[in-house]
Amino acid sequence: MPLTFHEIEAARKAATFKSVPVPEWGGDVLLRKLGAAAYVSIADKSKAVPKDGQGNPTLSQETVDLYILMLSLSIVDQSGALIFRSPEARQFLRDEPFDVLDHLAAAAADLNELGDTEKKGTAPVS
Repeated sequence: MPLTFHEIEAARKAATFKSVPVPEWGGDVLLRKLGAAAYVSIADKSKAVPKDGQGNPTLSQETVDLYILMLSLSIVDQSGALIFRSPEARQFLRDEPFDVLDHLAAAAADLNELGDTEKKGTAPVS
């Protein structure tokens, strides 16, 4: 029997979240897998990020901007609502130490399989 919309929605919700410890914030945050439009936005923005010889992002303003965009579209509360969407919340991220942003961005990239060409059959994001 074909799945209903509600069954598909429930299955998607179960597979699209990841809890990530952030000791600097005193606990865990919940990351949500990006939707298609957000994924493409991140992929487009990543093209402007300078990379080292191994394809990894280098420390730059473009990297920080990419991380803030990715995290503002990924970090959610228990109900699944984005919590870093407002200008004030994005400024909070901008003021955080780079290693915190880097840790969270790596977890978000992993959750979204960003740059994984074998699984996606597309060009690398990074």
